[in-house]
Formats: sequence, structure tokens, C-alpha cells
Amino acid sequence: MFFLLKPRRPLEGRLKKLNFTNPHASIELTVPNKDGTFTEWKLTTASITTLTREGINKTSIKPGEILKVTILPARNGNPAGFIRNLQLGDRSIKLFFGDERD
Repeated sequence: MFFLLKPRRPLEGRLKKLNFTNPHASIELTVPNKDGTFTEWKLTTASITTLTREGINKTSIKPGEILKVTILPARNGNPAGFIRNLQLGDRSIKLFFGDERD
């Protein structure tokens, strides 16, 4: 597995790009750091089928929108991860269906 199951990491940033392609969609998220700089995160998400079932399509999230996500971070420490939960407005969407005990 390329991602750590713990600790989960919350991120909030501005959507740079949504890649709505198989087998998994991906998001490029620009996240502000405490020192005023920005980090570009490359985040993998669920399959197109799962996203569509949750009401997300290639035009439902637009560049520039603020997104809140909880990710499983990359093992190698790079600014990358797998999106576990996605917050769109007042709607929280679960995109990872792993072991709930963890």
C-alpha cells in the first residue's frame, strides 16, 4: 500500500485541477502553509463510479473552489495521499471504505 492508514491528515485548500479519469480520479490541491507559502498536493480519490454515485461529476467541483479533505498520507512523505473524506459545502462524502475500527 502506498498510503498510511494512520495518522489521517486534514487539509483545506483551493482546487487547482480535477482529473476525472479511470481508474481513480485525482485532485491537485493548493494548500497554504503557516509561513505564507503554498504546497501543491496530488491526491488520489475514489473511482469514477463511486464519485458519480455520490453526485460528483467532472464539472461539479470547479478550479478555485475551497475543499476540505481528510487524507491517508503518502508513505514516502511527499505531498500526496488518498482522499478518505471530502467536504463539499455542508455535505461530507466518504470515499474510502476501509476498516472503521482504525
